[in-house]
Amino acid sequence: MILEENIREKFRTMGADVAFRDARGREIFRWESERLRKVGRTGRGSGRAAMPRSPTIDVERIRRRERFVIDVFDDPGAQVRILDLRPDARHLLLMVRSRGGVSKYLMGHDERHWFVAAIPEDARVRNVPDAMEALKPAGVRSRQAALGAKAKDRNRRLQTAYVRQGEWFFLPIPEMEADDCDVHWREPISRGRNKPHLCEELVRKGGRSVWVHPVWAPSGISDEERRAMTLEHPERAKARWEPRVADAEVYVRGYVRHPDHKTVHLKVWHRVLPNTEERAAASTTLRFLD
Repeated sequence: MILEENIREKFRTMGADVAFRDARGREIFRWESERLRKVGRTGRGSGRAAMPRSPTIDVERIRRRERFVIDVFDDPGAQVRILDLRPDARHLLLMVRSRGGVSKYLMGHDERHWFVAAIPEDARVRNVPDAMEALKPAGVRSRQAALGAKAKDRNRRLQTAYVRQGEWFFLPIPEMEADDCDVHWREPISRGRNKPHLCEELVRKGGRSVWVHPVWAPSGISDEERRAMTLEHPERAKARWEPRVADAEVYVRGYVRHPDHKTVHLKVWHRVLPNTEERAAASTTLRFLD
């Protein structure tokens, strides 16, 4: 049983709208179902079925208005609860219990837009601060501990321990020199979905070459996989594929820009680390691309 009005009221307290999608709603927005089938978004499972079983939690943008959308795909036993609400911070922690298991999501407002992030299942999360810490990679938490960061300062986007822009954390490495490295200019970083962040200077170490397409391979595929795909679908060979590098160790310096976030300026080299969302079963399999 889902107490929809109670949940809507709590979202309104945070300053957001929320909709619950059902069979009728999916028919109205069947274009979105097709997008989910082809690409996948947060909480989608494999994304291969025309109508995924796993709940989807998403942000829908229509005519410049944003709202959260919750779809449990008509699971009669599904439960949706808000575990914690922080109106001043415009964040909440949502739990969804369904036939696919229990998933938790941090939902809120970050600079200019609403967002949703799946929390790794192995994290013991009871409230919004717990969820924000669970989304930080181990390197960030270690840096915070080493510097003795105070609890009230741990989630500021700009601080001594790190700089954050969206799902990316930048850890300063002031002693790093890149004289013997190939420096790439105006390079994008992404996780196979959403708009990339553009870095003024970037150095990579290691990684694997992949081909990326926004619909057929948003997380990147190998050259062999691309050849197999284009043999099966010859029309895709003429599409615009981009060569990228997956899972490299990446360092950036200078300006980092993104249309949804404030531009940050990194005066020294910083190690780039993504948040931990890809560890959550409720999240699409993501890959670090640059």
